[in-house]
Amino acid sequence: LATYGVPGDRYRFYEINPSVIGLANGSGNYFNFLSNSQADVKIVPGDARLSLTREYNQTGSQEYDLLVLDTFSCSNNQMLKVWN
Repeated sequence: LATYGVPGDRYRFYEINPSVIGLANGSGNYFNFLSNSQADVKIVPGDARLSLTREYNQTGSQEYDLLVLDTFSCSNNQMLKVWN
């Protein structure tokens, strides 16, 4: 997605896995999509559900034009209770 960024765009990625964040930031020289993007790119580490909730509680709606989500599998009932 960052590849499609143009000047003036703001992209915020939420990622729970530190290894994925490292790879996205160029660790191992596998990917350069973020560094080559013309958009303002930010990675928020941690569980996106919790981060989005915290951001909403602190500042209100982010008024995203587009929100893209990937799926996950969770067998932790406590985590599901936090989100619901």
